[in-house]
Amino acid sequence: MAGAVEFTGETIPLVAAADLSAKQFFFIKVVAAGEANVTTAATDTILGILQNKPLAGEIAQVKVMGGSKLLCGATTAVGDRVISDGAGEGIPEATAGDTIGAIALEAGANGDVFSVFITHQISHA
Repeated sequence: MAGAVEFTGETIPLVAAADLSAKQFFFIKVVAAGEANVTTAATDTILGILQNKPLAGEIAQVKVMGGSKLLCGATTAVGDRVISDGAGEGIPEATAGDTIGAIALEAGANGDVFSVFITHQISHA
């Protein structure tokens, strides 16, 4: 979305476990000590959202607190609890046990970059 904005918050550096140069604003998980990669399931433990475009072995800046932009993988409404799809994109919460990584601050459609507030909780829906 054109209005997507970022907010101040905490960002941590981790080593990119793969080429993440095309994964800016995707959900990220820890895959090994000090290494990060894109989430691949709704139940993955979401650490945060990638803020840069690192190649494998470079530093991935992962925002873990605050607001961020996120790539939308399905139609999402304002206030939706957002989880990861199988590609690390944000989609609305689906079932109990999904890991909620953010709350939508604006609506988004598939392929949009939209604003979210990062949160860490397990769905009880």
